[in-house]
Amino acid sequence: MELVSFADKVIKDSLEKGVSKFIICPFGERGMRVKNVLNIQFDIQEYLIVDNGLSIYNKNVLAVRDLKDNDVSDSVILLTSKNADIYNELTVYIDESNIVSLVDDKSEKKNKVGRFSYGPLVDNYEPLIDSIGSFCSFAPGCCVVGNHLLDAVSTHEFLFEFTNCKELQQDKEYTWESINKKVVIGNDVWFGQNVVVTNGARIGNGVIAGAGSIITKDIPDYAVVVGNPARIIRYRFNEKQIAALNKLAWWDWPIEKIKMCYKDFYDIDKFIKRYGADYE
Repeated sequence: MELVSFADKVIKDSLEKGVSKFIICPFGERGMRVKNVLNIQFDIQEYLIVDNGLSIYNKNVLAVRDLKDNDVSDSVILLTSKNADIYNELTVYIDESNIVSLVDDKSEKKNKVGRFSYGPLVDNYEPLIDSIGSFCSFAPGCCVVGNHLLDAVSTHEFLFEFTNCKELQQDKEYTWESINKKVVIGNDVWFGQNVVVTNGARIGNGVIAGAGSIITKDIPDYAVVVGNPARIIRYRFNEKQIAALNKLAWWDWPIEKIKMCYKDFYDIDKFIKRYGADYE
């Protein structure tokens, strides 16, 4: 079922059961569409907006952990993401029966995403993303954009796609997929606000991209990039440290091991010496 229709049905059903408090979580593109349904169609103001990433920048948006300070026992959470980590975190503060997923697995596409990654590239389906690793952080406004044909007579999409020009539909030589490579994003990647990725770039582990960066080519592990086009200004660690971290692949460790090693994450040398036997 299409998102807006599904949201309409869920809200109606909830109102008939006497529910009047609705929480939207998270607040990406889907969340904004659900807010419109709630506000415009039903003239209801949402009780809370919850989004771990956006809460850093917007004081009116709560992180999931802030639910403990609010009475949510008689609320319905309109869940707009397939991210299992978000769902699991919500169940700590509200009964599962009060969480309604608006994302239908049968009708909605999804990207392959690792554990604990969050932000718009996770919350919204991006057809040009192949995969996203674990522990990635994407600030609001981040996106992946495709290309059009550069050397044809026209750059318009009618040469490879007919979504906006169905009258011209016919057999075509190119498809959207054939002119656009998919982006692969590693683990522990941090994108500042409004980072744009193009040209099927591959983003290595541990990469940081400053706010507003336009990434047009592959970025190596643990590079820090800024600008348009994005350029490397430094690396987070030296070559030996980077090699050791990639070998350790801590992002794949069981949760209990990560919790046990938590304090060691603050010191790179201590961390590697303690858990990477081959590091010198």
